[in-house]
Amino acid sequence: MQGKKALFLFLALLLPIGIFIFLKLFGKNEFDVPAFYQDKGPVVNASCPYVYQAPYRVADSVMTKLERQKNALYLIHFAALGPRLKQEVDDPQISSILATDFFRQDELNVLRNCILLVPAAQDMVVVDNDGKIRGYYNSADREEVDRLLLEFEILLKKY
Repeated sequence: MQGKKALFLFLALLLPIGIFIFLKLFGKNEFDVPAFYQDKGPVVNASCPYVYQAPYRVADSVMTKLERQKNALYLIHFAALGPRLKQEVDDPQISSILATDFFRQDELNVLRNCILLVPAAQDMVVVDNDGKIRGYYNSADREEVDRLLLEFEILLKKY
């Protein structure tokens, strides 16, 4: 009886260790932040004067205004950043851009609704150097800010 208990205890300990070693050797622990609108173009209201096709890229005219930098991500926000986010985004590979500083007042509505396609509840968008939209965020929501910071880490490892 003692031998059976010892055998079961040994197997019960061996199984999780075996799974752990297998995953360490053969598993990949990588995350990805997918780009928006890559399979089909975005659906927007009829007031937008642009034709959208997949894969969607932010217009070159906007990207040149954002001072294209090699290996950079752009955080375009339509409201001032809080102190925590401002401190966390202080990275040479991330350009934090307040939309009102780079675009005229009459361009902001078109930029937000027709080019960056920002949903009404969000006020920040991340665009990579290829012009792909990587995410939308609400600066007033702590969980959204945490998600943004995590996705920055993932994207910076990729680029």
